[in-house]
Amino acid sequence: MSDPLVSEATFRWILTVLTLAACTWALYDVVRLVRLPRATPHRGDKIFGYWIGIAGGGLGIAGVLKFHGVF
Repeated sequence: MSDPLVSEATFRWILTVLTLAACTWALYDVVRLVRLPRATPHRGDKIFGYWIGIAGGGLGIAGVLKFHGVF
């Protein structure tokens, strides 16, 4: 076997940074959900889409915390 390119700790932190960067989309969806105007024609579809984004980001954050042994 060849030597790994990075150590295990470095690999964990690279995964963590990439996942948390992607999870910022959940925060973006929260802001968009709060600022959604009442008179939008497709308001229900947008609310559903924002909640799916928030749920996906929440799962990503939970996965990172479990990966690091927080719970």
